[in-house]
Amino acid sequence: MPKTPGAQKHEPASFGFNRFGIDPSAAPPEEAATPEWLMPKASKPVSRNRYARYYPTQANLVTDLATSSPGKLVIAAFVLIVMCVSAGAITATSISARQDQLDTMISSTEPIAHSALELYTALSVADAAASTAFVFGGIEPDDVRTRYIHAARDAARSLVNASSQVGEENTRAQRLLAEIAMQLPIYTGLIETARANNRVGNPVGAAYLNEASHLMRTEVLPRSEDLYRTQAARISDGHDTFIRPPLLAVFAVFLVIVALVAAQFRLSRKTQRTINAGWLIGSLLMTLVLVWLLTVGLYSRAEATRAADEGARPLEALATVRILAQQARSDETLGLARRGEAAEIEASFRNTSATLTQRLTALHDDARVTVGRSAIDDAITANEDWVTTHDRMSALYSAGDHLEAANIAVGPGTDGSTASFAALDDALQEGITDTRAELRSALIRARTALVFAAGGVLGLSVAAGLAIAAGVWPRLREYQ
Repeated sequence: MPKTPGAQKHEPASFGFNRFGIDPSAAPPEEAATPEWLMPKASKPVSRNRYARYYPTQANLVTDLATSSPGKLVIAAFVLIVMCVSAGAITATSISARQDQLDTMISSTEPIAHSALELYTALSVADAAASTAFVFGGIEPDDVRTRYIHAARDAARSLVNASSQVGEENTRAQRLLAEIAMQLPIYTGLIETARANNRVGNPVGAAYLNEASHLMRTEVLPRSEDLYRTQAARISDGHDTFIRPPLLAVFAVFLVIVALVAAQFRLSRKTQRTINAGWLIGSLLMTLVLVWLLTVGLYSRAEATRAADEGARPLEALATVRILAQQARSDETLGLARRGEAAEIEASFRNTSATLTQRLTALHDDARVTVGRSAIDDAITANEDWVTTHDRMSALYSAGDHLEAANIAVGPGTDGSTASFAALDDALQEGITDTRAELRSALIRARTALVFAAGGVLGLSVAAGLAIAAGVWPRLREYQ
C-alpha cells in the first residue's frame, strides 16, 4: 500500500513514549545540585549566656531564673538591700567625720588657742613688770619682782600645756612653740643681767633691758600671737565646715526611700496585694534614718552656730582686746624706762589704745553677743578710767615731773594706771572665761547629739535591709 504523503510514523506502544518522544511514566529528571559555595551559610544560634557552651545546663538555669518573676523579685530585693546598707554607711561616715572634727576642736584646737592666749598674756605681764623695775632704779619693789616671777612661771606653764596638746599634724604650731621655747630663756637671761647691772647702778643695764624688750616685742610676742591666731582660725574654719549640711548623706537616704516606695507600688501591681509588710517596715526605718539625720544635723548645727556667735567670735574679740591692752601697758611702762624714746612710744600707746577702745565699742554694740555682757561693760568703764589716768600721767611727764608720773603709771595707788589696767585686765579675763565656757559647752552639746547617731543610723539601715529580705520571702514561697 502506498505511503500517504504527510503521514507521521508512530512508535510501538510497548516502548511507552508518546508522540513527542517523552515517556510519561518516567520520573522527572533531578535538578542539578546547587554548588556549595553558592549556598547561604547557616547562622550560629545566639547563646543567651556566654558560658552556655561550657555549662549549658547551668547557664540556661541561671538565665531562666533571672528572667522569671521570682528571679526579678530576688534581684529587686538585693538591690534595695544594698542601697539601704550603702546609704546607712554613707550617713554613718558623715556623722563620724563631724564627731571627730568636734572632738579635735574640744580636745586640741581650742585648748591650744587658750594656752597660746595665756602664754601671750603672761609674756606681756613679764615684759611690763621687767620694764617697771627699771622705772624706780636700783632695787625694784617686792610686788613688781613677784609679778615678774609669777608671769614668767605662768608663761612656762602655758608653753608646756600648749606643747602637750599639739598633734603631729599641726607642724606650724610645733614650729612656733619650739621657737618660743628657744627664745624665752634668752629673754629671761637678758632681764636678769639687766637687773643685776641696774641694782649696782651700771648704765649698761638699760642696754640689756632694751635688748630683752626688743627680743620680746619683735620675736617672742609676735610668735605667741601668731600661734593664737592660727588656732583661732582653725576653730573658725572648723565651724564653717561643720555648719554645711551633709547633702550627700541626705540625698542617699532620700533616694533609698523613693526607690522603696516605687518598688512597693510595682510589687503591689504584680502580686495583687496592697501592702508588703517587710518592705513597708524597711521604708519606715529608712524614713526614721532620714528624720534622725535631719534632727541631729539641725541641732548640732544650731549649737555650732551658737558656739561661734556667743563663744568663738566674742572670745576672739576679747582676746584681741586683751592683747592690745597688754601692748599698750608695755608701751606705757617702757616709755618711762626709755626716756629717750618716750615720744615714739607714747604715739604707739595712743594708736593701740584707740584700736582697743574701738574694738570694745564694736563688741558692746553687737546684738548677737549675749554672754559676758557685764564683763564687757566693766572693761569699757575700766578702759575709760585708764585713758584718763594715762592722760594725767602724760601731762606730768611732759611737765618734767617724772617721779610723780612714775607713781601714777606704776605705783600702787588705787587711782593710778596700775589699778585701772588691772581692772581692765580682770574684766577682759572674766569675759574670756565666760565666752570660752559657752564655746566649750556648745561644742560639747553638739558632740553629744552625735554620740549614738552614727551607730544608730547604720543599725537602722541594716534592719531595713533585713525587713526587705523578710518581706520578699513569703512572695518567693508562693512560686514553689
